[in-house]
Amino acid sequence: MDMIFRIHGVEFRYGARQALRGISLDVPPGSFLGIIGPNAAGKSTLLKTIAATLRPTRGVVYYRGERLDKISRRDYARDVSVVPQETEAHFPFSVLEVVLMGRHPYLGRFSGESEEDLRIARRAMEAANCWHLRDRSILELSGGERQRVVLARALAQNPQVILLDEPVAHLDLNAQLEVLNLLKEMNDKLGVTVIGVFHDLNLAAQYSDRLIVLREGKVYAAGTPD
Repeated sequence: MDMIFRIHGVEFRYGARQALRGISLDVPPGSFLGIIGPNAAGKSTLLKTIAATLRPTRGVVYYRGERLDKISRRDYARDVSVVPQETEAHFPFSVLEVVLMGRHPYLGRFSGESEEDLRIARRAMEAANCWHLRDRSILELSGGERQRVVLARALAQNPQVILLDEPVAHLDLNAQLEVLNLLKEMNDKLGVTVIGVFHDLNLAAQYSDRLIVLREGKVYAAGTPD
């Protein structure tokens, strides 16, 4: 099987501190990969190397057989959507405006959104159960509502991959399950590859079809949840 990601011998340093130590990992397309481990194990750093936010000190990340450092940021942004750990909102954009930001990798330098962009945004918002919030300010929303909007923005990119850093860490249990059910639905029905960092082993095992455990910057264990 062709892998959507191949991670080969990846290391990363923050100054003198080595955060990743020779990570090698294959990710099949359409999988739901959960990354777990104790604090400072390297989970977020690994996700950032996959997201191309950080460039490995040593080793290579391949996306669909091509070195990640040879792919343009714009092309990669069309395929891979990143949902950060915390999404702060400082400006009173409407929910629809926030979701339409997911279409930016497809827009020309001076062009605005088209009717097709609006149609895609609406479809993403309906899938994320937030179309009814479209005219609300993002500043007015609860944590669970805001996270659904962020996922709708990610889905509006029409991504092949969604990368998430502890997407439900600050939500109550009902909101956690709502967001994770949505991610699983994207994974099952749309074939979107999901790679997520989780702090809760039980939730990671419930929703992921593959798990890796990091410890001190190394892959300590890998396999299926069962």
